[in-house]
Amino acid sequence: ESRGIEKAAPILADCAARGEMPENVVVSLITNERTITDELLDGIRNILGDNTKLFLVTGYAGTEQPREVQNAAIKSYASARDNVYVIDWWNLSHDNWSLLYADHIHLNPDGQYAYANLINNEIKRAAE
Repeated sequence: ESRGIEKAAPILADCAARGEMPENVVVSLITNERTITDELLDGIRNILGDNTKLFLVTGYAGTEQPREVQNAAIKSYASARDNVYVIDWWNLSHDNWSLLYADHIHLNPDGQYAYANLINNEIKRAAE
């Protein structure tokens, strides 16, 4: 639905209001986002509370967005906070066009598998 990361807080607030906050929350909404700020991420983190792990997925591919700036902001934010983790999709997918359709944005079946596997492995690692 072409969501940017600013859409995460209202969705998560709705989950919290229903008492449906999971133990782990993965946010991967930077494909359509130009600016990642600490304030935006704090808004998400404040809704989750201290007991929920937040996993922020770095951006990948495409040439329209400032990926290096966005990914640096994500990594900086996570490094300064407890219970916030980086899932580095950029590192795995950058220039690995075999994971993407010809538009270099959407994941093909191999990319979908690699993406899901990466997220699963990082959540398991954080639980250790």
